[in-house]
Amino acid sequence: MFPTTFFPSWYFPPAYYAPGTSPSNGNPTPTVGTYTDKDAFSAMNGLLQATGAFANVLYGIPANRASTSGYQYPIAVIQPTSWTETRDSDGSSVLRLVSFSLTLAVRDPQAGNRVAYLDSLTTVVRSALNGSTLGGGCLPSQTQLFQGRLDPTSQPPEGRVVLNGQFAYHVASA
Repeated sequence: MFPTTFFPSWYFPPAYYAPGTSPSNGNPTPTVGTYTDKDAFSAMNGLLQATGAFANVLYGIPANRASTSGYQYPIAVIQPTSWTETRDSDGSSVLRLVSFSLTLAVRDPQAGNRVAYLDSLTTVVRSALNGSTLGGGCLPSQTQLFQGRLDPTSQPPEGRVVLNGQFAYHVASA
């Protein structure tokens, strides 16, 4: 049976609801204007560390530099890539869509083991991030990893996979 509404209640900014009311879907309603990219990336870092699958979770450095810096493996490297903003139809807020890359790196002398390990880590990361509110500020339907590829520039015994993802949240309109 299909739901009676077409848009989940967290899709709309809080200003859409009458004073004293809130959506009743169980997800916290993000507060417009107080949440930032830094908050989302910090929450993402925490979620990845909480999986226990990574020796190091790094932010904002090139993945190839991280792998030559003496960090223990496996490594996850979060790198912001771009963002766009679009105004809501009622003009009360702006939806900010942020793109990022997430590079996972492992070390193993056997190529087959590297690929299997990267596949396993990718599954762990997808489970941790897809649909997350990233600390309560993002729209769960917009938090997702949508593309991945093996990094052909990694040199054995290292293997890397680069995942591309996005998240979105409302910011106050100026």
